[in-house]
Amino acid sequence: MSFDLNLPVWITKDDLSECKERDRLLLKSQKTEREGDKRNRVVNFRNSLKCTYFKSAFAEAGHDQKKLWKIVKQLFGNPK
Repeated sequence: MSFDLNLPVWITKDDLSECKERDRLLLKSQKTEREGDKRNRVVNFRNSLKCTYFKSAFAEAGHDQKKLWKIVKQLFGNPK
C-alpha cells in the first residue's frame, strides 16, 4: 500500500528511512534519559536520607565513645 505524502521531489526513500532512524534514536535516548533521571532522583533521595540519619545519630551520641563507634561501624560496615 502506498501513501502520497506530498513530499518534495528531492526527498528519496533513503532520506525517509534515515529520518525514521534518526527519530527512533532520538526517542530511545529520551527514554533512557528519563530513566536515568528517575534513577538519579532515587539515588539522591537515598543519599540525603542516609546523610540526615547519620548526622542526627552522631549529634545524639555526643561524646559517648561506645555509641560513636557503633554508628561508625553501621556507616562503614563491620569487616568481620
